[in-house]
Amino acid sequence: MSMCRCARRYNNLTRPVFEVPVFGPSIMHGKPGVVANVTLPNNLTSYQTLELDMALSCPGTVDAQCPIWDHTVQLFVCCDGTRGTPLCNQELGRWISPFRRRIGRWLTPVPSYLPLLAGVPGADTFQCTFTMNTAPWAMPWKPSLTLR
Repeated sequence: MSMCRCARRYNNLTRPVFEVPVFGPSIMHGKPGVVANVTLPNNLTSYQTLELDMALSCPGTVDAQCPIWDHTVQLFVCCDGTRGTPLCNQELGRWISPFRRRIGRWLTPVPSYLPLLAGVPGADTFQCTFTMNTAPWAMPWKPSLTLR
């Protein structure tokens, strides 16, 4: 018997993992969207996988106050080890906003994008700038993002 999607997601979200909060519920509206500078440990290359735990809600308290159109939500990253290279500001994740719903949550595996999170050799930590945005004319959203 196969496990339903919600049970699989619950199991994935409750297993012990290394987590790095990128941004908590902050308003994403217009350009540049929401931007966070995050310090990461330089041992990320030793990990086999990377997941993006992204949640999207709207500033209102009921569904009727949420944006009425769905839009693409994109996440870009530029780290110390990729600045000045074509890997800087590459897309790390992409989702579609929920149509007039207060919440959407995605656990997106992106292990092949681990090289985008590159530090400077020899340093213990490094900085990454994460930028999440949607259509500049879209109504505001409140995204949350954690690297797992």
